Amino acid sequence: MAVCMDNNLIGKVTIITLKTGIVVGEIVKLNKEYFAMKVISDRSNGRIDLDDFYQIQIENEQSTDVYVLLAKIESVHNMDATMMMLIRPIEEKRHSNKRQSARIKLSAIYDYSISMSFKKFPPIGQKWIRGRASDISTGGVQLVASDYISSGQLIEVQLNKPFVNESEIIVSRIVHVRKEGADYVYSIQFLNLSEKHSERLYEFVQLMKSTI
Repeated sequence: MAVCMDNNLIGKVTIITLKTGIVVGEIVKLNKEYFAMKVISDRSNGRIDLDDFYQIQIENEQSTDVYVLLAKIESVHNMDATMMMLIRPIEEKRHSNKRQSARIKLSAIYDYSISMSFKKFPPIGQKWIRGRASDISTGGVQLVASDYISSGQLIEVQLNKPFVNESEIIVSRIVHVRKEGADYVYSIQFLNLSEKHSERLYEFVQLMKSTI
């Protein structure tokens, strides 16, 4: 499989979708037929069935492209408190990530700050950090907060109204951070925004653009 030949995929965030939730990991090794994934967080709430086929998404933080694979989990290993999975891709396609829309600057619409919470991932033992959303698109959000988290860190972002109708916690990545006065400005990329909420957020951005 071509995806297993691409050494640039080492270190990339990988999301496995199960019926009971998701498993988030990082590719640590690959060859012609398999790749090994270190599990960062298992939120599947269920048993991994080695006979099933799973959809696996490999994110590319440099663009909106993703690899979407149909794959089998060949084996699961626990080594020194680290879970590893050996995965064999069956089918592969590359396509654009969630439908992209232009970012909308929220200060152009609202005369108050819209709060949004985030915390380090995996979330065990981590506290929610309250931030202020300054702009948003279906690909991510810019948040301003007083707490510091380094660039490249995986986080969870809680997406609420007015952006979506139902609250969703999204695995995300900090792609850039800069100091601005006493605060930090974070550029955040959404990694597993659901199709339903992606559509709703796209509609929100398009509607807000038409009112400016």
